[in-house]
Amino acid sequence: MSWYLKTMTTFVVVILVTVSLSYAEIQDFKATFMKGKTVATSYLTVERYSKVQCVEKCYKEGKEGRCSIAEYSKATRSCRLSLDSQYDLLDTYDDSSGVYVYQEPLVTTQGI
Repeated sequence: MSWYLKTMTTFVVVILVTVSLSYAEIQDFKATFMKGKTVATSYLTVERYSKVQCVEKCYKEGKEGRCSIAEYSKATRSCRLSLDSQYDLLDTYDDSSGVYVYQEPLVTTQGI
């Protein structure tokens, strides 16, 4: 019985550490959701993603300069990553999709 408790405790600790690291990595991510919009071009489409996974993927790619907008379709559970700007977005009549526009953190020159 004690090996079972040790195994379960280890499993719970690993899960909690993973979740806390994931949260800490994206907590400074800022995005605006725009419903009924679609990207004009995309360089990557990922299927069977959740909304959270889509935003995380764009955030990680954006740190490397490879994503500024993530389009998510709830109906198809697909995520499209794009380097378009919000001015390149197209209107769509699909209410189940929208885009997350990544916003760069503000840089201040206070004290210079």
